[in-house]
Amino acid sequence: MKLKLSKRRRDCPDRASEAGGPSAPSYMQWILSQVSSVGWAIPGVPGDGAAAPWAYSIGLWASYGHPDIAVFGRSLGQLAVISKTLCQRVAEEDALSPGDEIDDVCPSRLAIRDVHESWRTTPLFQASDQFHGYIRPPMLQVAWADRDGHFPWEQRFEPALADAQPMLWLHIDDHPPGPWTRLTALG
Repeated sequence: MKLKLSKRRRDCPDRASEAGGPSAPSYMQWILSQVSSVGWAIPGVPGDGAAAPWAYSIGLWASYGHPDIAVFGRSLGQLAVISKTLCQRVAEEDALSPGDEIDDVCPSRLAIRDVHESWRTTPLFQASDQFHGYIRPPMLQVAWADRDGHFPWEQRFEPALADAQPMLWLHIDDHPPGPWTRLTALG
């Protein structure tokens, strides 16, 4: 039986809520078709009022042997633009590495960090987990700087933005309590 998908924008970052959740067959079919045709898919998660929205790639590992990427704490539209731009760079053989800083994708500087493997057992990347099965491909976090150019791990980072993006480079047990550790406890 072939699933018939309704026509939607290919770059829509909010597929999970549109399709009834990450396990819906039509949603997983969309991810598979995106990875097959483009090389990646970018699911967006709208957040829950406490945890900010986030988006991540699925397919960079399968298509290019490159870790997938995740970015948090902006509007879904901004997350989609950041993710798509960085995925296109990977496709053009411009690999991202932990420690890289990028200043030409959005007004904020971006920094690339490894996602600690302890976060891969949480529901943060549920569609990726569903897509890959038992394989947990490596993931990089794209962290953004505040208005003054400070990153979350720097002392002068804007305190009001502290919970907007998790610090996934830390072991989950070492992460400060907040919406991201609460979210992972629910999964």
